Amino acid sequence: MNEIVKKDFFVKKSKRSRIAAWFGVFLMFMLICSIVSRGIYAMQIPRVVTGYATVKSIEHKIEGDGMIAEGSEHPVNIREGILVSEVCVKEGEKIDEGTLLLRLDLDSLKEKYEEAGQRVEEERTRLNDLQSNKSATQDAANKEKNRAQTDLLRITGEQNDLVASAQGKFDAAAAEEANYPDFDTYFEEKKSSDAEYKSMKESGGKELKAYENKLRESAKEEWENKKNELRAAKEEAEAALLEAKKNSDSAIENARRNAEDAGKISQDNAGILAQQNVVADCEEEAAELKALLDANGEIVSKIAGSIAKVNIYAGDTTVDGAAFLVAGGEEGWTFSARIMQDQKKYVSSGDAMEVNFADLGIRLYDVEIVSVQKDEEGMYEIRAKLEEPGLSLGDTGTFSIVKSGEEYPCCVPLSALYAGDSTTYVLIVQEENTILGTELRAVKREVTVVDKNDTYAALDGAPLTKDEPIITSSDRAVAADARVRPEEP
Repeated sequence: MNEIVKKDFFVKKSKRSRIAAWFGVFLMFMLICSIVSRGIYAMQIPRVVTGYATVKSIEHKIEGDGMIAEGSEHPVNIREGILVSEVCVKEGEKIDEGTLLLRLDLDSLKEKYEEAGQRVEEERTRLNDLQSNKSATQDAANKEKNRAQTDLLRITGEQNDLVASAQGKFDAAAAEEANYPDFDTYFEEKKSSDAEYKSMKESGGKELKAYENKLRESAKEEWENKKNELRAAKEEAEAALLEAKKNSDSAIENARRNAEDAGKISQDNAGILAQQNVVADCEEEAAELKALLDANGEIVSKIAGSIAKVNIYAGDTTVDGAAFLVAGGEEGWTFSARIMQDQKKYVSSGDAMEVNFADLGIRLYDVEIVSVQKDEEGMYEIRAKLEEPGLSLGDTGTFSIVKSGEEYPCCVPLSALYAGDSTTYVLIVQEENTILGTELRAVKREVTVVDKNDTYAALDGAPLTKDEPIITSSDRAVAADARVRPEEP
């Protein structure tokens, strides 16, 4: 009996162990399925990289190509009428100081020099003829000049005396008016000089008051009449003074002009001066032609630079005007470049830029922009002066302008912006509690862009706080309200 009970106990125990084992296997299987399921679910959620809004100034960089458009142009002038034998340079060619520009025909040059020598002799003879009467003419002019100066001194003294006299009369009239007593004082003096009034006052008669009133009225009229006379006398003296000054200024000015005009060089003397200039011009021409003959008709450049323009060729005869234009950089070069219309708002006169001539190994910093002008094609030409002797007309280079704008309180990476239907927005990562635990969700927030460059955008106002993470990149497209997971480092 005991053995049967004991056997039954072991059988039941073995059955319970198997059930527990299988239940453990089931739980393990469910755990594995849950982990696999969560892994598959997580793999479908976009991985994102987040950043934060910052306070930043938006920097704009404008780059492009340009060239040396012009320098200081120096004309090469040659006396006209000489045959050209050979032109030794062409437009755009770089030259040094002393580079041979052209050769003149020596026979033509000698003929021109002989003609210039003859003209010098002829003009000198004319000058000698004109100078023969110079002494007598100059004496007469000196006498006229002295007489006019004497008249000027005399008239100036007379007019000053007239003005001084008028001034004295005005001062006396003004003083008399200023010293005239007021009515009360005048009336008291009137009473003290009136015998009848004094008699009545001593006797104490009843008619004293009536007589005093009558005397006051009479004195008032006399006082006012005298005051008006004094005022009129002062005004008359003032008018006379102004007229005297006006007449004095006019008389002295006329005398001064007469003194200036008197003794001026007569027509004969003017002719002498003109002829002297003619002789000097002829002598200068002859000297230039002699120097060309001494140089065997060779004309060389006096500066280093580039040939900007050639206006004459072999077989031509020199004419009045520049035969060559040589562009030099001793006064600076002009660098010219063009920018688009939408870039103009970031570029102004006075801004600094960097210019690089890579082929020449020349890099210039802090070059000031001197002008920004709209051209016929709607673009804008920027110009800058370069002080660099190693440059030449036509050299090409690149430029770079960096312009820092105003500081904005809310700036985000450009990659954080999304475009919707006529809207712009960012995606903010927010935590959300679910049955599966805490998850992250991309929440849409519309923003307005007020400025941007290639990397950052400035937002209007402060739509984001510095602690709100925003999505800056992801491994796949992220829609608004979608679940996301952070990119693991």
